Amino acid sequence: MEEIFSPLGNKLNYIVEFRTGINFNDTSHSWDFAIDSVFRNKEDLERYQISKEHQQAIKKGSEINKTKAVIDYEF
Repeated sequence: MEEIFSPLGNKLNYIVEFRTGINFNDTSHSWDFAIDSVFRNKEDLERYQISKEHQQAIKKGSEINKTKAVIDYEF
């Protein structure tokens, strides 16, 4: 997942911040992988979600068996 999604932060110039990470904590309530991204506004987030690059990453990532959680919030 990291190899698939990490490059997106450098490909799309409207992303303010983009980090990926692999969890090192091995507990029953831990997830394995995270994407932490920041956009200027909801419109840029929506632009990212439908971008060709993101859609290609989703397609590649769909081949990996996983459970995911998505949290979009404003700060």
